[in-house]
Amino acid sequence: MGCLTSSFTRPAPQAEVSAQRTSGRVMMSVRRDTITCGQLKEADVTEEQLEAERLKFLIEDYRQKVQYLKDHLARIWTRFNFFLTLQSALFGATIISIQSYQWRVPLFGIFISAFWYSAGAQDRYLVELYRKQIQNAVSKIKHGLKLSDYYYIGQTEDIPGEAESVKDLKVEKTIYQWRSKQVSTTRLAAIIPLFILITWIGVFIGTILSWRFNRSCLTS
Repeated sequence: MGCLTSSFTRPAPQAEVSAQRTSGRVMMSVRRDTITCGQLKEADVTEEQLEAERLKFLIEDYRQKVQYLKDHLARIWTRFNFFLTLQSALFGATIISIQSYQWRVPLFGIFISAFWYSAGAQDRYLVELYRKQIQNAVSKIKHGLKLSDYYYIGQTEDIPGEAESVKDLKVEKTIYQWRSKQVSTTRLAAIIPLFILITWIGVFIGTILSWRFNRSCLTS
């Protein structure tokens, strides 16, 4: 903006006052425009900073969710090994126990297996929940960073609404390398105790029937 200048040899008092008022209005207008532009610039910087902080939060949140899923998987297999060892001991006890007490071991096995199955099924639910939360975080990070053709670690299924497909990775399936969704390793944490529970029920019924049959033979 150019600078308005004027010179007067002998300015009249009224003209001088008028010039000062006009100059004051011009300066006030310029100051208002400067403040308005400054405020807009500051608002733009704040929005950029807010977007950067949001993206930083999403990345840290994604890292924590992955770590929590990893820790949860470790806890699943620790519990699995504990219950499997206990079940092996119970099957051994069924074989070596005296006949009059054989029905008690399967009954205890049913109770333990039911508890094991309940824990395994809930663990499997939490695995699916944590994976969905990770997928949601990944989608937001991808859009924030404008990423394409990106797969997060451990991704075994396609993310709804995303263009990437796991099949595009072309992982070869052979007799020694394959994966089935219906019998995945995390599902086995619930499938195996359910199978053992059914087995214990069959053993308990068979033991009761055998005990009654032997008893009837002795009394006849």
